[in-house]
Amino acid sequence: MKQVLLDCDVLLDVLLKRQPFVLDSAQVLDAVATVKIEGYLAGHAVTNIYYILRRQFMQNCHSRSHPRQSGLA
Repeated sequence: MKQVLLDCDVLLDVLLKRQPFVLDSAQVLDAVATVKIEGYLAGHAVTNIYYILRRQFMQNCHSRSHPRQSGLA
């Protein structure tokens, strides 16, 4: 079985639905889930994924609680 070291962007593409990469990344993760390949992550990828997801979540929360008002500088 082929062993593949996955970049954290593969997971982030799927988790954040980032276009245009989400479909290709989902296919890679599906291959891992169906045991067609063995997928691995570097140890530092876990903390990078956490940091990026948390930052994105915080930005989304901030933008929802402070909507921009049109016409104001």
